[in-house]
Amino acid sequence: MYNFIAQEDEKDPRNKRQQLLAILLPTAATITLILVSVTCMAILRSGQEIAVKRLSSTSTQIFPFLSRLFPSPISTAQTFVNSVYWFPDSGLAASDIDSTLFTHIFCAFADLDSNTKQVTISSSNNASFSQFTKTVQLKNPSVKTLLSIGSGSANRTVFASMASQSASRKSFIDSSIKLARSYGFYGLDLDWEYPQSTSEMANLGALLNEWRAAVATEANSSGKPPLLLTAAFYYASSINGLNYPVQLIHIQ
Repeated sequence: MYNFIAQEDEKDPRNKRQQLLAILLPTAATITLILVSVTCMAILRSGQEIAVKRLSSTSTQIFPFLSRLFPSPISTAQTFVNSVYWFPDSGLAASDIDSTLFTHIFCAFADLDSNTKQVTISSSNNASFSQFTKTVQLKNPSVKTLLSIGSGSANRTVFASMASQSASRKSFIDSSIKLARSYGFYGLDLDWEYPQSTSEMANLGALLNEWRAAVATEANSSGKPPLLLTAAFYYASSINGLNYPVQLIHIQ
């Protein structure tokens, strides 16, 4: 079962460029790291352009960040993932997505309330988001959906404020899990672009660790499979002179 996915950020998913996606699969006493190359491309469906991440298992490239983030033991992939982001304002209805092309579909974006620090879905997106999983699974019952939170245009200071205190992190985490379960998503995706200080990077690490622990606790109590957790990171080990909290992000 997928436990954690770390993916490179993409400012504009319609831009064609090389990407890298790392997927952690826990197996007994070891963790297997799948490294796959991604080419972001555009596919036309119903006259509309949607962003598609095409992944293969043939890559031998390992960014220094990812090799530090997920140390040995690792092995190359023997599977593949095809994923796509869907936006309500893309001009393409969720029902028009050819979900047979994908293994995972990201529904974007949920918001972060600046006052309560809870994850929310706008009233304009509520109807489509609440039916998103059921809609795309009509064509592909095995496709997994994830709710993406934030975006490149979201207020980064709100995310920084949320991550700075344990109580506000808990509000974010608990509300995100509740939304994912009530809306039928299989996972959650954090799109915080980007932490702006050393303390914010440390808080990011704390947030991910606490989020992962809360997901495991909720799965044990509910008897459901753990939610997938993904996050949009810069492709390198640092951004704007700041290092990602590799040791805090690393899955034990």
